[in-house]
Amino acid sequence: MQIRKSVVSAAVGAALTGTTPVVAQDEPQVHEEIVVTATRRAQGVQDIPYNISAIAGQAIKDRGISDLAELTRGIPGLSGPDLGSRAGVNNTIVMRGLNVGDAGLSTVAGNRTVSPVSTYVDDTPMFANFRLVDIERVEVLRGPQGTLYGSGAVGGTLRFITSKPNPEGTTFEFTGGISANAESDESNYEARGVVNLPLSDQSALRFAVAYDHRGGVVDSTKLIQTDASGAPVLADPGNVDSAPQFVSAGDLDEGDNLFAKVAFLLMPTEVTELTFTYLYQREDWRHGTTAYIGGDSALGNGPDSWEDSSNALDTVDRTVDLASLDITHEFGFASFTSSTSFTGDDSTPMRDTSDFYETLAPIYFFYPRMLVVDQSAEEKTAFTQEFRLVSSGDSRVDWVAGLYYHSEDFDQTNVNRMPGFGAWADDPASSGSQVVASYYGASGLTTVGDFIEFGLGGVRPSANGEMPFSSDFRDEFTDIAAFGELTFRPADAWQVTLGARFFEQELDSGLRQTLPFCGAGCSDDGLDPEGVTLAANASSFNDSIFKLNASWDFTVDHMAYLTVSQGFRRGGSNALPLAGPFADPSFPLEYRPDEVLNKELGIKGRFADGNVSFTAAVYHIDWDDIQIETFTLAGFKAVMNGNTAVSKGAEIEVNAQLSDNLNANFGYSYTDARLTDDVAVTTGMLNDGDRLPFVSENQLVLSLDYRRPVLRDKELRFHLDGNYRSDFRAEPNDDLVPANQYRFDGYTLLNASLALYAETWSVQLYAKNLSNESGLSAALVRNADAAATAEFGRRGWLSRPRSIGVRATYRFE
Repeated sequence: MQIRKSVVSAAVGAALTGTTPVVAQDEPQVHEEIVVTATRRAQGVQDIPYNISAIAGQAIKDRGISDLAELTRGIPGLSGPDLGSRAGVNNTIVMRGLNVGDAGLSTVAGNRTVSPVSTYVDDTPMFANFRLVDIERVEVLRGPQGTLYGSGAVGGTLRFITSKPNPEGTTFEFTGGISANAESDESNYEARGVVNLPLSDQSALRFAVAYDHRGGVVDSTKLIQTDASGAPVLADPGNVDSAPQFVSAGDLDEGDNLFAKVAFLLMPTEVTELTFTYLYQREDWRHGTTAYIGGDSALGNGPDSWEDSSNALDTVDRTVDLASLDITHEFGFASFTSSTSFTGDDSTPMRDTSDFYETLAPIYFFYPRMLVVDQSAEEKTAFTQEFRLVSSGDSRVDWVAGLYYHSEDFDQTNVNRMPGFGAWADDPASSGSQVVASYYGASGLTTVGDFIEFGLGGVRPSANGEMPFSSDFRDEFTDIAAFGELTFRPADAWQVTLGARFFEQELDSGLRQTLPFCGAGCSDDGLDPEGVTLAANASSFNDSIFKLNASWDFTVDHMAYLTVSQGFRRGGSNALPLAGPFADPSFPLEYRPDEVLNKELGIKGRFADGNVSFTAAVYHIDWDDIQIETFTLAGFKAVMNGNTAVSKGAEIEVNAQLSDNLNANFGYSYTDARLTDDVAVTTGMLNDGDRLPFVSENQLVLSLDYRRPVLRDKELRFHLDGNYRSDFRAEPNDDLVPANQYRFDGYTLLNASLALYAETWSVQLYAKNLSNESGLSAALVRNADAAATAEFGRRGWLSRPRSIGVRATYRFE
């Protein structure tokens, strides 16, 4: 018997409103289908002729998924490193193998390029890694989505749809939990609440708040002990050239996260709806969940324990907010939507960059206590406005038309400090000063400080707060676009969709850098003692992309589809010095947009009386003018265009209601993503045939949910899920330095829970990462040959260790 739409709609409604009904013993479970709006009109997932996955908010809540790293592990073909405290700094999601960035390096400096996977919070293009609280659903759109979702959607798009206020009933829900970590004595805490308050038949308020504390699990073996001024403490106080005093510390990577949401819904007429939403998140993290991963470049088995060897703690203090106003009006022939949003992202990260400065030791006269902390202040603000008109009614022709405007400002300030260097440089007894005196004593220069101030014409370290480097970087970006899709149905079983997007973009960039210890010789004009270099550049692009999609319902329950689609990422400018010792005339001042062409065949449908649904697809993606983040010869982070790459693969996802009580989800993806041309970068050559970085050939997800009525009116639920990804490599240009080659072994992560649900409450016992797998998903592999910092130069980002906890929820209406 074909699955009935009324039953599916009821199940979908329960999932979307967040209710959790307790099933009576004589009521069979129903295979639920989620309604999504990925095509800008509401449709069931199985009715859309694309490869789309969706996760209901209730499932996210039941599984205790709180952030993006946990979410990606349950989605076939989607991967991303667990960067812990750095997870919100840069978008490191990988979909369909389109990736050339190094997730480890992205934690050190903000990415210049946008991610190949775009993310949306409702209708706002933004990446923030908001806590997944009060979420209606998450939609996963695989493959290029440029016609409707614009720049960055080359690998796919993730949409996080938040729950709206509901005027039909008052609801309260509160959750609290505690868990213990396998690798430490610290605990994790969580608390969250959601309140829905009708104000009238046409208006409502909705509030959500969540707080969680993650206990530290990583122990340090090599922190440099500092005094009250921040200077390293000498291991031998009587020796000015003594090495620093090292100390150990436990459970470094603890952190706190506070999330809040308020939403207001108003329906002034039967055909008009206004929704205002404000999201706020405050993060305060100490260090990342990192560990020393060994010096043998042939090994890929990761660390044996959660131990880190950084010289100083990395910290992040970050505030993110989003304010949006969505207005919809039904004209009868079409639905009009206006989406307006403002976003802000302010952070003050501190990073240990001692290992980089260790490679520059001769410049600093082999200062024996190299401890350098990068103090940053980053601010990103954006305004987005989109107008859409979507046709209504049943006809042979459907259409979507829209206008889009986006402006974005980004400012980043970096200050590097070398505590203790000023006093050492002014001490005539230091080894560096003795070298200066032996060569320049006749000229009156007896200390390193003298040499920097009078010999180089720079600023004496003790006079400028021991600051060897600073930079101020700014970006101003605007994007104006018109887009549309037209769907024609020549017959009931056929449809053809044509889509296009026409866009014009502008980017202005500027950079001011100082090198006070280098002095006038490092400045643009050869005179400035601060060693100031200035750079500015502007670029503009206009282009268009297209999409063709066709599908055929060859039975009532089965569909075959074909898609040929383009996607693009915005181009930009490199703000690089045009004069002075750091000018690099060979490096391009602009980088072009990169584009992909995706060709895809798929089939999807239902069988077994509608209790089993599936989607299967094969694809081939050509990637041209790939954007590669690299460095100039002078060490400036910049972007260049490479040549070409290709990604081809297959995906399958199956959802099955195996019995009245047992549901299973299975997903598998195969990805072969490689460069197809040699690419010359600053440090050498990337080779044709190199695998793209951090891309596993095989990924597998599996989940089982078993429900059984117990104690007359209650329900016992058991959940088990697992994620496997095969081995992968670090970024291709790591292969240029044999000591930095690194292969990541594949790994499997398992989670399980057992819960008892009643009508107004639930109690859940859960375990995450059951096997305590280290799950090495990214690495910062650099400067491995610097003896003093070899350990810090080989850090890997780990999955959180096994945690076992209990969570309780109380709800009432």
